Amino acid sequence: MAAALTAALFTGASFQQLATVRPGDYDDTAATLALHDRARYTDGCATHRVPPWARVFLKAAVCFARLAPAQDQHLLGGPHDRTHLLRLAEAARLRPP
Repeated sequence: MAAALTAALFTGASFQQLATVRPGDYDDTAATLALHDRARYTDGCATHRVPPWARVFLKAAVCFARLAPAQDQHLLGGPHDRTHLLRLAEAARLRPP
């Protein structure tokens, strides 16, 4: 959840877009994160530069995802995680998009 909240803060992406991110969408070498919007509800697919302070969260999320590999695995959260993300943001006094 920390990686999802972090990504929401630096991308301004909706939870719907965050839920499309897979482990392979984070490029540690280039420090970029690809977000997808196959249904084009927002602004289509985009690649975002990951700020230095956010990289540790995304690296941790990728490492965690590799511990339990699964096909079609979400990196930043699945559709059922939206409520948890909002609670975390509110507890931190943040309001993601």
